[in-house]
Amino acid sequence: QHIARKYRVNASSVEQYMGYARQSGKTYNVDPYLIMAVMATESSFNPRAQSRVGAQGLMQVHTRMHKKRFKPYGSTDTVWEPKVNIQVGSSILSDYLKRYGGSERRALKAYVGAARMSHDGGYGNKVLRRRDEFVSVSVAASNNATSQAMASQADGGRKSVDLRCRRAPSPAGAASAPAGSGRADSGGRPCPPAAAG
Repeated sequence: QHIARKYRVNASSVEQYMGYARQSGKTYNVDPYLIMAVMATESSFNPRAQSRVGAQGLMQVHTRMHKKRFKPYGSTDTVWEPKVNIQVGSSILSDYLKRYGGSERRALKAYVGAARMSHDGGYGNKVLRRRDEFVSVSVAASNNATSQAMASQADGGRKSVDLRCRRAPSPAGAASAPAGSGRADSGGRPCPPAAAG
């Protein structure tokens, strides 16, 4: 919901992209939140985004530079498909991470095309800040959901106890009191008196 509101994207699309990011992250050993942060920075989650230099889709992949990576998907036209774009973009990012010994900053510097430059114009910092933001929001949402579930369970337990009313034992030698008489036995609250007539 946070991403959907901030970037004005349909919530169902964000869930879909996150699912693809998790799949690609597992396949290529890349943090899925880093993949989402690259998408946020590169295209603001617009699958039809295209730069003046030819980068395309969610992760702004250069099809001319990475044409071979699209062979398993048929052609470079699939760059517009979110799943393919995320998979190809993640594979590129994974290769840079391997090349630079796991350094996310150096991998991001290469991803944005600044590998041989003295700086990346703040690109790496921007991506990593967004990654940390997405992680924080996810953790907070998870904690909130857990708290709500625990509160719901506790409330259900209280209601269960409250539903057990207690009836008083009948005087010696007297017949047992009818249900709803207001008498009580052990545990629970007093039973309400039976309705008249």
